[in-house]
Amino acid sequence: MAKKSTNTRMFRGQLVKGKDIENIVLVEHNFEDDFTEQDCDLHEFLNIAKDFKLAATFQNDIKSPLIWESTYDQNVKDVLYIISIEGKIVKYGMTETSLYDRHGSLLTGQEKYAKNNTNSTTNVKSFKLIQNALSKGKKVCYYSFPLPVQPIENTSFDGKTYIDYVAATRENERRLHECIAGLTNNIQPILNTQVPGGKKKKV
Repeated sequence: MAKKSTNTRMFRGQLVKGKDIENIVLVEHNFEDDFTEQDCDLHEFLNIAKDFKLAATFQNDIKSPLIWESTYDQNVKDVLYIISIEGKIVKYGMTETSLYDRHGSLLTGQEKYAKNNTNSTTNVKSFKLIQNALSKGKKVCYYSFPLPVQPIENTSFDGKTYIDYVAATRENERRLHECIAGLTNNIQPILNTQVPGGKKKKV
């Protein structure tokens, strides 16, 4: 089993400069028999979360366009998503933008975008791990669940009432976290560096 570096846990919100990208160390999974309890089994999860559906499949290079499922709306907002590698969940989350936009953020993890700027260590780590898996011929996919939108009555500054249509994003993200934690003995997948609510996970 591959040895795990103490440098693999970097928290979301921490910024890395372009010159430091090569210093981000990843666990070298072989994606076959090296997974630990932190790596949630995709099929076990889908048996519980039956409304999660395959949204897109990566091609053999992370920078290539995704192969979207024909029935999936790439621009729908407020979605829960997971990223799986060879049937193991390596990341989950929620985005108030679309999955298409979230994937665009992941692509900023490549070195060319960080030469003159700073970048999220989460995106850098995700980019590196996924590219490494794809280079070995491993299957990488997005699964997602667009959140239902509910009408909410609000009052504007002038005292008039109006209807907002919103999705219960944070509550659903919390429930997703609890579901996966229950399958992994409360250990987060390798690319999840923060639990819902902005708290850093234990390392």
